[in-house]
Amino acid sequence: MLIKEDSSITVTENITMKFHGQKHGIYREIPFRYSDDRGGTITTPVNILSVTDSNGNKWKYNVSRKGNIINVRIGDPKKYVHGLQTYIISYIVENAILFFEDHDELYWNVTGNYWWATIKEASASVNLAAKKQSQNLWAACYTGAAGSKETACRFDTSNNNGNFVTIRNLGIREGFTVAFGWNKGLVFQPSAWKRFLWFLNLRQNWVFIVPLISLIMMFNLWRGKGRDPVVRDSITVMYEPPKSNNNYITPAEAGTLIDEKLDPKDITSTIVGLAVKGYIQIEEIRKEGILFNSTDYYLKRMQKEIFWN
Repeated sequence: MLIKEDSSITVTENITMKFHGQKHGIYREIPFRYSDDRGGTITTPVNILSVTDSNGNKWKYNVSRKGNIINVRIGDPKKYVHGLQTYIISYIVENAILFFEDHDELYWNVTGNYWWATIKEASASVNLAAKKQSQNLWAACYTGAAGSKETACRFDTSNNNGNFVTIRNLGIREGFTVAFGWNKGLVFQPSAWKRFLWFLNLRQNWVFIVPLISLIMMFNLWRGKGRDPVVRDSITVMYEPPKSNNNYITPAEAGTLIDEKLDPKDITSTIVGLAVKGYIQIEEIRKEGILFNSTDYYLKRMQKEIFWN
């Protein structure tokens, strides 16, 4: 198993099977969805790359999904196999790395617990393809039925590598699980958006994405061309301000009535309105500076009395 810096894993399985009687091949069942300790769901997308024999010749295979299991059916339904046969399965796994506060870890069931045959020996080699060496390495391995903590296995670690091997035969539906940990900072944790896409499992649920894309496209089309045009009421032309108690309302009053709040522009328009009526005079004062000139305004009250009613 090759662990890459982007946290993906390239797995190459070498399975040697001895057949008795007439058989077409094998089934390799790989879980891709798990429940964590907190009751959450973890999806580890699996992409099968190839299935060959020991000479590199391709085996016929078919990939299907049932529940939380990817089922790889290997063999030709029109041909029988006999004796010793080798199946080399290559695939990529994502979202399988566990990121803890003090270290990162791969916890992986090497064989799976779905074999209806005994396993004479199982071994695994884990390589961390990081640019730096991990100062510390952690390892453990377990054998037996699902959930077993039996350790009928041995391991060794060095130079970003871990090697694991069983020390007894595995019975029917027994498996071999390895754990391999290293210092943080050597493998990049996937983004939240990427983990969300893995949770959606688009490879399997792509049929649900097509209607969603169609809905988005139709919404954009309707938004651009299908909406009814905005029809506004006709605006009556007024050549003088509205009146209240036979007196014209001020610009500030008009602005406040429109949006129910007093804005700075309402005060500015009131000042201009007072100047138009002759109550005040607005004088522009220019000040010369060393680099730039500035302009200020001076409001001068005229002798004309202001009556607001």
